[in-house]
Amino acid sequence: MNDWLTHAFSLICGQHPEHLWAPGDLPLSCCQRCTGLYAGAALAFALHLLFRPPPTTRSRWMHGMFLLQIAPFGFHWVPQGPVLRTVTGALFAFGVVAFLWPPAADLVTQITNLLSRRSLIRRRHGAPTVRQLEIGDPADLKSASRGRNAAYGFGLAATLVLMLAAARWGGRFGFLVLSWLAVLGVLVLAALALTNLGLGVGALLKLLRTKRTLPA
Repeated sequence: MNDWLTHAFSLICGQHPEHLWAPGDLPLSCCQRCTGLYAGAALAFALHLLFRPPPTTRSRWMHGMFLLQIAPFGFHWVPQGPVLRTVTGALFAFGVVAFLWPPAADLVTQITNLLSRRSLIRRRHGAPTVRQLEIGDPADLKSASRGRNAAYGFGLAATLVLMLAAARWGGRFGFLVLSWLAVLGVLVLAALALTNLGLGVGALLKLLRTKRTLPA
């Protein structure tokens, strides 16, 4: 497995021998920063699916800083070791996923609502829609949002700790987990990027069609 993974990741990672984690004496197929980036992307996507943290001004600033911090570390302006390389890669992944997630989440929700039999039955029988169920006591909604953001923050911190533990002391199990998480992370980032690109192109075409139909 490691041979084809090494070949595949050679297309997107420098694979510097001194910058590779080797849990159980098995070198990973991507460098420490890329391990944090791709495995972090897979786990960030899972946390967004699980907790659905609502975007707030604070969270946008926080994830924006996650994106910006990669510049001094990625260009090696700051001395760094294996832990810092992995952590900065993971934080960058969380920032990328956080900004690519909302349009994809809206699309998933729309598709789910269209395909859900429960949604159709509720509409036929006059039951409240999902949107109506979301309208409630503002205090309760604010409390729920805080709870989801807190759970997401805890998951982010746990991700960093568990990822480093797997890389240092995970042995063969840690090697397998990090390898497959890295593969999933590449697929997640590609899927989110293509989804956002497709939605952007669709919105642009719709705008152009609207302009053409408007009277001169």
